[in-house]
Amino acid sequence: MTPPHTSLVDGPDGPLEILTAGRGEPHTVLAHGLAGSIPTTRPYAGKVPGTRTFLHFRGHGASVSPDGPWEYADLAAELWAVADHVGATQALGISMGAGALCAGLARDPHRFDRVVLVLPAAIDRPREDAAMERFAVRADLVEAGDPDAVARHLLADEPEAVRADPGAQQWAREQAGRLIGSGVARALRTLPHRSPVPDRELLRQVTVPVLVLAQEGDAAHPEAVARELAEVLPSATLQVLPPGGIMWEHRSRVRDLVGEFLTPMADAQATRLGESTLMTDRMTMTQHVATPEELAEAARGQTTEPSPTAYHDRTQDVFTVERPWGRFQQFATNERVTVKTVTIAPGQRLSLQHHAERNEMWQVLDLPIEVTVGDRTWSAQPGELVWVPVGSLHRMGNTGDRPARVLELAFGDFDEADITRVQDDYRRD
Repeated sequence: MTPPHTSLVDGPDGPLEILTAGRGEPHTVLAHGLAGSIPTTRPYAGKVPGTRTFLHFRGHGASVSPDGPWEYADLAAELWAVADHVGATQALGISMGAGALCAGLARDPHRFDRVVLVLPAAIDRPREDAAMERFAVRADLVEAGDPDAVARHLLADEPEAVRADPGAQQWAREQAGRLIGSGVARALRTLPHRSPVPDRELLRQVTVPVLVLAQEGDAAHPEAVARELAEVLPSATLQVLPPGGIMWEHRSRVRDLVGEFLTPMADAQATRLGESTLMTDRMTMTQHVATPEELAEAARGQTTEPSPTAYHDRTQDVFTVERPWGRFQQFATNERVTVKTVTIAPGQRLSLQHHAERNEMWQVLDLPIEVTVGDRTWSAQPGELVWVPVGSLHRMGNTGDRPARVLELAFGDFDEADITRVQDDYRRD
């Protein structure tokens, strides 16, 4: 599914698809991982200020898919081309995107003012372990054109606790749809066996602040690689998160850490985090070892996000109590919830969208509403309750001739910027 309002810019080997959102400074470029996409990268930018530009590397989205083997140097050239085109001063790369950033910084160490490396998978030694072999299996499934099999394979690599979550399942289905028919299969076979730089010592020239994010128990992105990378980068801060999925169970914390690090006003807090600080459970290193509590206190907005398995259909919790004067309906009790009344003008509809941080529950108030949730579209009647799981595509519209209202309750970390629009009648990002 192609993100809305993307454009094509010239890359070294052909056009590259980009999406730019926001305005002003700083300008950050964000690069996805292997078999990733612009939509899967956008949640990382939820609290990044200024202008954000997301790109599709070769073989992904509408970008060019040149013949030949994939090399990190080629990906770095594409990332630099986009960064130069938009004037980016900051960069974030995820997995393959982190490798592309390392490859580019090895030859141009001062290109960016600040850099975030998320889940780096390799530095200067090719990997031949079992986790890398799974990419070849995924390539077979992609080439076979079976989206259900690809989705199952993607889910199997996610933490066990989130595999049954509707948001994770929706994500896997959407990712599978993007991969089928793309040029990614060739990369899945070759790139996992490449290394971003020929010699890690080249990265000692990178003196700008770098935030390295890793998680425990991730076979495809070993914690040891992130630790070694933080050791070689002179001004690195390493954050190792517990198991559970860096953008599932720890999504809010990651957004806070990335947003603070890439906010110019956060220099003082970044100093508190400590350049060359390594958060690790091993105390044998010479650098200061920050505790999780220190880093959490330094991070903005210390919210504890519930596990995705805690998200369930909250319409089942709504109850009605009869009173002599009538009745009341109760939707939530002593919980963090954001409540709105949404009024939709006649003949209008909201964008087809999804959220990364919150579930929603709607109650139609006075007139029928055309509702879409996932693959289903229907006419929801007054009084009807609708559950919208985190990550699921949804939309509401008014086909009538009078304004229609919906009561909306949002459960989770509410942020108006937490929205990915897939289709919008008003051409908004």
